[in-house]
Amino acid sequence: MRVETDATLARAEAEREKRSVTVIHGDDGMSSLIAYIPSHMATAIERRLYKAARSLEKDNRTLEQKQADLLVYWA
Repeated sequence: MRVETDATLARAEAEREKRSVTVIHGDDGMSSLIAYIPSHMATAIERRLYKAARSLEKDNRTLEQKQADLLVYWA
């Protein structure tokens, strides 16, 4: 069992070396921001965005739009 755990940790460390951010620009004035980051960090960001977006005053934006706006504001 320990050998399997060591192999898993080695694969995770190798993947962390590939962390990156990519921006893909679209033709419609919108872009995609892709971050290849450790899952625990992505989960923390996801939870923080969700919680903050839910706490905003009601307006005509969807929850997803509020999360996108918050991400841009925080960056």
